[in-house]
Amino acid sequence: MKKLLYLPLVILLIVCGCSPKEVVVVTATPPPATNTPAYTSTPVPSDTPEPTNTPEPTNTPRPTPTPEPTWRPFTISDVEAAFREAGYRRYPISNDDGLNGFTWVKESAYETVQTWEDGSIELQVLHDESPAVRTQQMERKLSVLDMVLPAGFMEALREMHAEYNNSVGDSVSGEPDSLEAFGGEWQAVLGEYNASETKFRGYVVRFSLWWWQVTCPPQAFFCFFYDFPGLEFRGDSSFTFYTILIYPSGSGSEINAW
Repeated sequence: MKKLLYLPLVILLIVCGCSPKEVVVVTATPPPATNTPAYTSTPVPSDTPEPTNTPEPTNTPRPTPTPEPTWRPFTISDVEAAFREAGYRRYPISNDDGLNGFTWVKESAYETVQTWEDGSIELQVLHDESPAVRTQQMERKLSVLDMVLPAGFMEALREMHAEYNNSVGDSVSGEPDSLEAFGGEWQAVLGEYNASETKFRGYVVRFSLWWWQVTCPPQAFFCFFYDFPGLEFRGDSSFTFYTILIYPSGSGSEINAW
């Protein structure tokens, strides 16, 4: 299982007071009477021909399996070009393993797309209480992938998304699949919950909820999130994100396993 641990890097925290899916009926007729001869000669039987050789049966070939559809290969750069064409802005990112990529932002800095040089794609939206709202927000990003990814894959992806989105709760539940505390001034905690993975044509599609919490420093009068008006807080504040992570089950940065 591959995890791309991230923090919403484009989110800035600011502290006030300190640093920041037709019937014919036939009747019997007696035969006419005939004179039966007193004696008839029995014909001499002719020679019985020898039986002919019966050909041996031949092997019937087995039907060949129907090959899976072949779709044109594409690279992660094709995906990035599609988001750029759709009006997204990009910001460079990297993880602890030295993997590089970009965060793509358009409507909201809290609902992003991440692309990684190994071919991974992550879609993120805020986990609204309404599944319909979550679908609406996620569809904005899926429609961009329609420009690049094969139609068969996108159809299956939407079916999986609908199943997960309609079954998951309004908030995270159960034990986390992963949980990490970062400490520091903001005492940030990041956890992944309700994860579900499906393998599909050389890829793994992972659905999960990410819960992110920060704590306003005690010396501050209050804190708020940049570009998220009306969310002023003291003490703890958290966000829950609904994410779809798509990554190749093999290695390499080219997405060509169709």
